Amino acid sequence: MHGINMQPWIDNWLGGPSRRWHLRFAAQLEATFERETGPERGRTLALYTLAGCIAYLFWDLTSGLSGIAAPHRLLHAAVLVPAYLIMAALLARGVPPLLRETFASLLIVSSSFSLSLLYASGAWPSAGLSTTGVIISLMMGAQVIQLRFPFALISVLAMSGGQCAALIVMPPHASDRVLQYIETIAVSAAIALLANWRQERENRRAYLLALKERLGRQALSLHNRELDDLARRDALTGLPNRRAFDAWLQTKLAADSADGAPRVSLIAIDIDHFKPYNDHYGHPAGDLCLRQVASCLREVAREHTELVARIGGEEFAVLLTGPAAHEAAAVAEQLRTAVESLALPHNAPGTSGRVTISAGVARAYVLDNIPLPTLAKRADAALYEAKQGGRNQVRVAAEARPGGSAPWTPVGAVGPQIPSV
Repeated sequence: MHGINMQPWIDNWLGGPSRRWHLRFAAQLEATFERETGPERGRTLALYTLAGCIAYLFWDLTSGLSGIAAPHRLLHAAVLVPAYLIMAALLARGVPPLLRETFASLLIVSSSFSLSLLYASGAWPSAGLSTTGVIISLMMGAQVIQLRFPFALISVLAMSGGQCAALIVMPPHASDRVLQYIETIAVSAAIALLANWRQERENRRAYLLALKERLGRQALSLHNRELDDLARRDALTGLPNRRAFDAWLQTKLAADSADGAPRVSLIAIDIDHFKPYNDHYGHPAGDLCLRQVASCLREVAREHTELVARIGGEEFAVLLTGPAAHEAAAVAEQLRTAVESLALPHNAPGTSGRVTISAGVARAYVLDNIPLPTLAKRADAALYEAKQGGRNQVRVAAEARPGGSAPWTPVGAVGPQIPSV
């Protein structure tokens, strides 16, 4: 369906005036109907065609007809049966709807014409049996094979006309009357067409009801996903929020820490002197600053990680897994430099004159040995040291090795040393 809103078409067909007589759907909906039901219908028609071949062969072998019976059998064996087998193979593989319904119609019409020709040639003296056979063909096409209504209409008219012509060419015996048989065929044809129309209408109605329910479930699922996405996304910056960050930690990291190599790094980030910025420039300017910093962090970290989150206020977190975890300190320095390069003015008293960030990095080996809260606390501790050490810098916590849980130890600072204020 690819994003096309089919609901108005469905509602119009189910409840609109077109439902009273018109069977076809709107073009896009009809294409969807054929795409979803056509392959199965083709396979079903292929089975019916094979069954028809078997029935023809059995009838040819067991019938005791005289006259042109032998040529008739030859026609079946040499022409019709191979043609039916070819049609069955094509139907099973899948053909366009027009060709598919034409094949099905030919199967029914040819069987009826065969009976009419036998009677008209005198090879089958019983008008009653011949007419009964044609009526059975009418019902087979309308109710068993369930030809699409336009094809059913053409087929029924052709079969009825052929048998009526045969009855006129070869009148029944004295006990039979041509008019009675013609009336019987006409009534049977009308019943067959009415039944076919009603059956196709109900089949299409059932399909639309199922499609409507399926589309409703899909729309509800999409709406729920959108609500969930809103609940997991920070409205101001567009970054994942703390809820999304925690969920990602719980599901993603456990799969990325199967061996003893450093696999996980967490970068805790804080905008330096953000409260004075808000006080000096106002909250609208503070919101704009948060959006600009968030965009910068997202762009720089894009090639290193799947997740940059705003976890509260002016605090952000960047999570690195796999090979990128080894380069966490370098990535953190890139982030610090990029934000400083924005040259966002910060002229509040006691600041450096531009917006900067501080970052703390914590790395882990096997996640199972280091609880997630512990990893976050170590990153926060490194961030605290960066801010205490003068801000606008990166501090890295000592790595925790498998089998141990070393306390946080600063191993140096990256970036310029700015006096603490």
